[in-house]
Amino acid sequence: MAGAGNPAHIRKAKITGGTRKGAPRKKEGRIMEMDRSGLEQRAVLVSYSARTWTGEAPDKKAGRAISEKHGNATGTTRTTKTLVDPAELKRNSKAGNAVYMFYRENTLPWEDRRGGARLLPGANYDRFTAGIRGLIQAAEERAEEFSAIYPRLVEDYRPQLNGLYDPANYPDPERIREEFSISISYAPLPVSPESLTLKFLGRADLEELRGRIGAQWKTQEDKATGDLYQRLAEKVGHMATTLADPEKVFRDSLVTNLIELADLIPSLNFTADPDLDELAKATRAKLAAIDPETLRTDLKIRGQIAGEAGALLAQITGAGSRFIDLS
Repeated sequence: MAGAGNPAHIRKAKITGGTRKGAPRKKEGRIMEMDRSGLEQRAVLVSYSARTWTGEAPDKKAGRAISEKHGNATGTTRTTKTLVDPAELKRNSKAGNAVYMFYRENTLPWEDRRGGARLLPGANYDRFTAGIRGLIQAAEERAEEFSAIYPRLVEDYRPQLNGLYDPANYPDPERIREEFSISISYAPLPVSPESLTLKFLGRADLEELRGRIGAQWKTQEDKATGDLYQRLAEKVGHMATTLADPEKVFRDSLVTNLIELADLIPSLNFTADPDLDELAKATRAKLAAIDPETLRTDLKIRGQIAGEAGALLAQITGAGSRFIDLS
């Protein structure tokens, strides 16, 4: 996960074919016709990368001193020191993490490798690009602010470190800004099986190859769809267990996070899975219509909503079992 953010350059990818496969959908007051084009025409791959100055450094000398004092074997102790005010470092992390969390929440898993690209359905493209741009700007502004006060932070914290202070641990003030960056990049999907044409293959061989590629794509699509069921199950399950305990304290986010997810799912449901859409609607209607304060003060309503959440969780688990183990 990233820390603070910075110089980020968003390269816009053109999306052709505005809706996903499935029933006609309303968008900006129009009914969008069913789109049967390949997924490469309805989604794009998105990658995230970031770097930050953590404000921490190892100290081997301090580690050796601890080993000598306690008699523990060499190599069993690692000492890391904080170099400036932790509160300022926390502000850096908060700004950077906001970008990363938005990136994760508004995309779906696609490439299996660590840090691999994620799938951004075309239906969520506008929301994603507008939101990520604003968060990156906020992270850049925080990086500028931190860079401006960095020399003072180093001097102010020097007495706290006392004998552990080492100027070699600190980047040059003129280069500290370069320690922060966030980048969002876009790339097209490969040609989908249904769109694949190869002049060097005959019809039978081409169909056989399409079948093999299609099986691979289905695995990836199921994983992405399963991720949405997993998210919904976690949020609804958390509400069920929280509200079932009358003494359990909760924040408004118990409800607002569920509303945000239910509203987001239709834009991420690129396979137009009907069960997923219906479950998102049911979540919005049954669990998100009650004011959080009412759930705190009216135990009867609290119990009713806890029961609704539990019943809905069972439906989510059942429908989602096609894609992921939610037991």
